[in-house]
Amino acid sequence: VCTAWAQPTATQLTLSSSSRVLQSGSHAFGACVVEYLGAMVHGACLCIAPDLGPGNDAVEAIQKFNANFITLTPSASRLLDPNQVPSLQVVVLAGEALGPLDLEKWQGRVQLKCMYGLAETAAFSLLADLTTPNSNYREIGVPTHTWNCWIVDTNNVEDLVPPGGVGELLLEGPSLGRGYLDDPARTAQTFIPTPSWLMQIRPVASHDSRCLKTGDLVRYSPSGTIEYIRRKDVTEVKIRGQRMDLTDVERHLARQYPTATRVAVDVIIPSDDVCHNRTMLVGFVYTEPPQHGVENENDEIFARSTIESREKVATVLSTLKEVLPTFMVPDVVVTVNRIPMTTSGKLHRDRLRRLASALPRRALLAHGNIPFSETDRHSERLVE
Repeated sequence: VCTAWAQPTATQLTLSSSSRVLQSGSHAFGACVVEYLGAMVHGACLCIAPDLGPGNDAVEAIQKFNANFITLTPSASRLLDPNQVPSLQVVVLAGEALGPLDLEKWQGRVQLKCMYGLAETAAFSLLADLTTPNSNYREIGVPTHTWNCWIVDTNNVEDLVPPGGVGELLLEGPSLGRGYLDDPARTAQTFIPTPSWLMQIRPVASHDSRCLKTGDLVRYSPSGTIEYIRRKDVTEVKIRGQRMDLTDVERHLARQYPTATRVAVDVIIPSDDVCHNRTMLVGFVYTEPPQHGVENENDEIFARSTIESREKVATVLSTLKEVLPTFMVPDVVVTVNRIPMTTSGKLHRDRLRRLASALPRRALLAHGNIPFSETDRHSERLVE
């Protein structure tokens, strides 16, 4: 890991002895390696704020320590107002896919970096500089000097994808993990032997060397950098007979709620859909600062709808119908008091889906000025 923090990487991150690095990430988040080892290897000042929470706590910590370097998930960065943290010079976003609004918020104020890596790679593997106004939010950059990247067919790692084609990202490097503890089946599926084409390209490669299947779909851009498309098996869904990428809908929904700190879209099966044949596409919008303390799954997550919120939903859905195909327009948008997150600060889709699916269709539609159809009433009577 220390080798990966050699001088070339420090130069890319603008990390030096004058950096004041705020340690803000969960220790379950691999990017904390950046905060600890990055600062120590390069003689920077590591600023550790005890009991650091999101939102206002982060602002107070940045101001207190005069921090100028921070690593955040895009979700966490949306809780910050750049005007309140003028000391920041470098913002590194990692752990989640970026949206165009994430770039617009920070560009022109800081050196903006996108860092791509997995826990299996012990830190990060690719880095992109997104500081300039014409940067592409999909860009995850180029490999750092200790890693090699390959793009292969999603169904066959023995087939390389031509430039510009979408395929699964393979990683090859010295700090690749050995595997998953007590899980040989998953290890064999993810940590694969060196493909035959790589042995032909580099005959001196060890027959014991391996590559990591990341599960991320990417492609080469015309400039030679790598663009992130989506997860191989998570965000693409089929609803209303059509396949779609949920992140595409989320990006459009986020533009309708510019003050939202988090937006999510998912396929929900209401609790009264006994036949599972009337699934709903539901948007979730979170606009308030998170509450302190540990989240309880039994806490009230869905905000009470108001006349203003229902009118806003109606306006948003009408606007989305003008820019999205009909099958990609959510049935309703629900305002939430919090967004379920994992310990590493990422969206917990499974929990959000489970909580929303515990509600009947009528309760979900109540968040917008959306009529309850005769078919809906028939389904409700079947459940009763």
